[in-house]
Amino acid sequence: VANPEAYALLLKARYLYAKWGKENFAAAVDIYQQALAIDPEYAEAWAGLSVTYLSQTQSGYLEGKEGLTLARGAVDKAVALNPNLATAWARLSLIQSVFEWDWAGAGKSMQKALDMSPNDVQVLNAAGNLANLLGHPDEGLAYYQRVLADDPLNMISLYNAADMLHRQGQLEEAEVAYRKLLDL
Repeated sequence: VANPEAYALLLKARYLYAKWGKENFAAAVDIYQQALAIDPEYAEAWAGLSVTYLSQTQSGYLEGKEGLTLARGAVDKAVALNPNLATAWARLSLIQSVFEWDWAGAGKSMQKALDMSPNDVQVLNAAGNLANLLGHPDEGLAYYQRVLADDPLNMISLYNAADMLHRQGQLEEAEVAYRKLLDL
């Protein structure tokens, strides 16, 4: 059970992360670190910190090697603290696929995450991302649509679905999704 103060900080960091952008990522990192100062064994905060470092790196706000080192260290800590935390395995899969090009390892980590928590929004979104990376856009879109069926205001999955629809040439559906995203 998470410390209530650390949990409140985790929710705030997630909110800032979902807003995207350099300043929001930096603020999310700071807030995750505050949560971890309260509870250094809070695996979920380590996993969130990891994906924030990854997003900073992918967006060019952190140098590649530094960002990957920080992200990998945070996700390894999360998995070590709680090997049953599906979101940690999903984050590990992202690192393995995007940065390490370990497709087999990424697939195994993602399958662990899906087996542990087949309906978790973060896991489903990560599974969609991996499916897209592996050249399975229909499967990726299906994962995003599963998220949006339960959480129609999930901006990350809405963006990913809109992007995938656009890439597949489904322009009218993509426009609807992009307009909804802008409205949010």
